[in-house]
Amino acid sequence: MGLILLNDALVPAEAAPWADNRGFRYGDGFFETIVSIHGELQNWPQHLARIQRGAATLHLDFPTDFAEKLPTLLMQLVQANLPPSNPPPLPPFRLRWQCWRAGGGFYTPETNRAEWLATAEPLAVSPDEIRFGGRADFAQTVRTAPSALSFLKGPNAALYTLAALEKRARGLDELILLSPDGYVAEATAAALIWVKDGILFTPDTTATGAVAGVRAAALLAKARAAGQTVREGCFLPADLLTADAVATVSVTGIRWLTQVADAVFNPQTSALQAIIRRIGRAD
Repeated sequence: MGLILLNDALVPAEAAPWADNRGFRYGDGFFETIVSIHGELQNWPQHLARIQRGAATLHLDFPTDFAEKLPTLLMQLVQANLPPSNPPPLPPFRLRWQCWRAGGGFYTPETNRAEWLATAEPLAVSPDEIRFGGRADFAQTVRTAPSALSFLKGPNAALYTLAALEKRARGLDELILLSPDGYVAEATAAALIWVKDGILFTPDTTATGAVAGVRAAALLAKARAAGQTVREGCFLPADLLTADAVATVSVTGIRWLTQVADAVFNPQTSALQAIIRRIGRAD
């Protein structure tokens, strides 16, 4: 590769070393957003399971010791990004781990060997905190796209960008995406849960094409273990709008919404506090 056009200028190919990267050219990879608190990676088993499932689905090959070494390497990255005078305990960090297929080729790749990159930055909001507030509505311009890859973060990133643009244009705190069949799927960057009559509900991510959220999976598993009734399935917007309370769940926290469309919620009522506390403990 000699000269390339970068914006409106002819420049040497070396000025854009990512130009022949398969992740850049084809979206041939995926990413994970991981939070560390007090020096520990949160929900790491769920993150690793999604990484391994994604690698198997995309036929990406990692070294045999990859799963064993990665947590240590990520925590080394956190330590390397600490200010010199930072006292213990370690502050929360947000890590982005991204992988892609190495080599060239067009749609047919030359190799299945994976390469990866990780970045880390301090996280201002404590992921331990359960927050209240926020106004949401259902998306009008975009729906999920169920596929063999929709459980991953990355392959459908453009859809979530469109959703975020709609959210901003409508002045909302959150946007709720529906599946092509009209079922409640997820928020722009978070899973959804809601409570009705003491039961915890959540969309079936496979059926709706939602990202398989790791914190939601960990929270629901521990909620079940704590005796909380959980129902996972395909639900219409009317099911969510008649709930007692609705929340978004992501690696950066749990937020109970105060409004979805015209439905107003008060998740701090005494009838819901026991469930909310149980979910908080379970997480």
